[in-house]
Amino acid sequence: MARAARHGKVFIDWSQNASAKTTAAPYTLRVRERPGVATLVDWDEVAACAHLADLAFGPEEVLARVEARGDDPLAPLLDAARRGRLPEA
Repeated sequence: MARAARHGKVFIDWSQNASAKTTAAPYTLRVRERPGVATLVDWDEVAACAHLADLAFGPEEVLARVEARGDDPLAPLLDAARRGRLPEA
């Protein structure tokens, strides 16, 4: 889909869900020497990042992040999907 045709829409590229692709859904384990987890970060974390490694998280770190927050930032999307509609922006 051309970028111009996507205005006001969410483009979900389902073709990226393949073993040879590098895109990963949140909380997907990344198989590497040190297993990483694709996780959500906020803009404050990005701005404070001095090195790319500061935004690399292992499984235990991701669980601790969710526990420290007290919730899963993706939970509203799951709840909305169960109701059959996405939350308002």
